[in-house]
Amino acid sequence: MRGQGTRRNRMALALCAGLAAALLAPMVVAEVSGPVAQIVHADRQTPRIGAEEQARVVPLAHGEMGYIGEFSLVAGGKLTLEPREEEEFLYVLTGSAVLTVDEETFLVGPRMGVYLPAGATIEWVNGSSRLVAVQFLVGHGAGARFEEWRIDTDQAPWPRPRIRPRPAPSGVSWETPRLSR
Repeated sequence: MRGQGTRRNRMALALCAGLAAALLAPMVVAEVSGPVAQIVHADRQTPRIGAEEQARVVPLAHGEMGYIGEFSLVAGGKLTLEPREEEEFLYVLTGSAVLTVDEETFLVGPRMGVYLPAGATIEWVNGSSRLVAVQFLVGHGAGARFEEWRIDTDQAPWPRPRIRPRPAPSGVSWETPRLSR
């Protein structure tokens, strides 16, 4: 019994000494200068849709000289990009497409890395399934071009499914029957 009382007294004394040291120590205010680290989950970002609904980007993080995002191109889509000032790197996750860079044509698909130099004219012609890639842009203002793309506020499935009217089976009408009294 006696040992527990002494132990409590020592713990209380240590706690008081720690609080006193903390209160008497000079306060240090951290000053942040320059870029701040970013950790982002793609599911919590708002996608942007552009290029006449053919492409979508999910911006993940950007700094002064770089950008990383998820790039998608709709199945059967076509995207032509004007020359830009930043270099672009892609790592294709799913899908395949024909990529033309300054009149040279390549077939790209999963697990392939792609480098697109600054100033290049680029055209994507996608295959029968959606192409998804991790996209890295390097240079001043990297990723700024996506600011002009439409924000996908409704977060509907992309691409939006086309609704095609089904033909009625023979002898059946799609009109609502009227009840007679």
